[in-house]
Amino acid sequence: MSIGVFLNQIKILKTMKTLRLICLFVLAISLGSCNDTNIDDTKTNSESDLIGTWKMVKAYGGISGNVYNVPEGNVTWAFNTDANTLNIVNNNTDPGFDGGLSTGSYNYEIMQSDVPQSCRYTLSIDGNDYGCFTRTDAGLTITQVYADGLIYEFVK
Repeated sequence: MSIGVFLNQIKILKTMKTLRLICLFVLAISLGSCNDTNIDDTKTNSESDLIGTWKMVKAYGGISGNVYNVPEGNVTWAFNTDANTLNIVNNNTDPGFDGGLSTGSYNYEIMQSDVPQSCRYTLSIDGNDYGCFTRTDAGLTITQVYADGLIYEFVK
């Protein structure tokens, strides 16, 4: 074997070693940037989204899929974020309407979502999960669609 062939083989081995290091580096960067949750950042929510008094205008979904158009002002939810209380006035008399809490004061809390693909936080009222809440241009939406629950729509 001549010295030229030997030097050529050394260059080839160095090039292969360099390519291997580059591949390992790219692989390490790719794996390091993976995330174990798949949160849609357009569906973020915070307690400040709840502040104020909200008038329910619609409740729909659930297993039955019924749609209840609630006369504006018949059902109001007022969130007191300082005391973590929700004061509800429910004057709805429709016997078929099954989506409203009765008039009264309830404790609420914002909890880490069990379904992070839907939202980061959920609304719990007196220990019951009411699902994701989102402030929209039209108002506030509270949804428990991931558990075949109702969707509530509110306006200010």
